[in-house]
Amino acid sequence: MNSRTTYMGLELKNPLIAGASSLTSTIENLREVEQSGAAAVVLKSLFQEQLELENYEFEEQRDKFSDGVGPEIHYFYPHTLEFRGIDSHLLFAKDAKKALSIPVIASINTHDAETMVNYAMRLQDTGVDGLELNVYRAPEFDSVSGNTIEEQQIEAAKKTVEAVRIPVSVKITPYYTNTLETVQRFDKTGIKGIVLFNRPFQAAINTDSQTLNLTPFLSTAEDCRLPIHFTGQLFETINSSICASTGIFDAPQAISSLLAGADCFQVCSTLYKNGTGHIQTILRELNQWMETKGYLSMNEFRGKLSRSHIVGDPWAYKRTQYVDILWRANQIVTE
Repeated sequence: MNSRTTYMGLELKNPLIAGASSLTSTIENLREVEQSGAAAVVLKSLFQEQLELENYEFEEQRDKFSDGVGPEIHYFYPHTLEFRGIDSHLLFAKDAKKALSIPVIASINTHDAETMVNYAMRLQDTGVDGLELNVYRAPEFDSVSGNTIEEQQIEAAKKTVEAVRIPVSVKITPYYTNTLETVQRFDKTGIKGIVLFNRPFQAAINTDSQTLNLTPFLSTAEDCRLPIHFTGQLFETINSSICASTGIFDAPQAISSLLAGADCFQVCSTLYKNGTGHIQTILRELNQWMETKGYLSMNEFRGKLSRSHIVGDPWAYKRTQYVDILWRANQIVTE
């Protein structure tokens, strides 16, 4: 079976990409992911806030010894002065590119366009094959309107595309008033890929201790329905490649995303739960499914169940379908 695909103009041997996480934050982990069969990796995100905090803490510690020390400060911090903040991340990206034979995509998460462009240009120089811009902004009580935030995000993506030579993708959340229209606006900036969707942190409450649970949390297989729903509507309406993300645990979710029209999909939570070896299982079952259905390549079925190709129910992705489901709610069977 030929499961090759193209994403952001990059040729991939299959549609499975290991998404940004701590599992893609070391060279050892990256090698394991590649050996398991992933077609590409997204490095752990470079967060603007993290670097700002590191720089603040460094300067605070350095200042304790600065009075009267002068050049001798290098004695206390011989290596930190050379490789700190973004420098260590750039070195990691360069090492990752040297260590792997599959495409390496760097991930950037910033809250202003100037910093995003700066990081993008410096990451480009490490030799990475592409960039993934994470444009999520947490809601706050301020005077900035939702429309202003969207304009800022789109402008940041546009400036980044203009500043670098390598392909750029944007990873968004579904929390826009009109997600489809917003994606089309991002598409017009010249990006080469759109990732649906980022899964922002959400606090939980422990009712026993009456405290906030601020620990990381994994997605579930049911979460894949949201990116699949939007992928099915966006297929053949934008120039950018579509990468489905969130809730893809096994082959059925992966295949569903491809049937909806995704060029590829990212996995993350399933690797925490099942280990990097699960990549082999997903790809093997994808190939088995293709063989069973008589598909020789992904192009034969990709987008088959998108809004533009689905046969028999033209309202499948529309509000009318939602109303119809509510009318038939008494038919829902639970086990």
